Amino acid sequence: MRYMGVDFDHTLCDGAGQPIGPMVNRIKSWRAAEIEVRIITARMSPLDYSEAIISVNERVIRRWCLEHLGEELPVQWGKSSGMICLWDDKVICVEPDTGRIISSGSYTS
Repeated sequence: MRYMGVDFDHTLCDGAGQPIGPMVNRIKSWRAAEIEVRIITARMSPLDYSEAIISVNERVIRRWCLEHLGEELPVQWGKSSGMICLWDDKVICVEPDTGRIISSGSYTS
């Protein structure tokens, strides 16, 4: 299944958990067009969190999505082969097979 990946913290919501309007509207448009959207977040990382914390994080994010997007979205850690693209505040986009930077997120070098 192909899907759009969206980071949660500082991409979909700000540091206080408030929705970021342009991203919320973008996701609602995708969903209206029947495009699958998944939340991709480090909050689900088994490298950083226990299973109990991951479970709580998933419930919190699903509840947030229901409140602000009108539906729960799948929540996962890491990308997979079906991902069309990833929307993230920290990503640096490179041209395939070259390593040339196309655009960058909050990181500057």
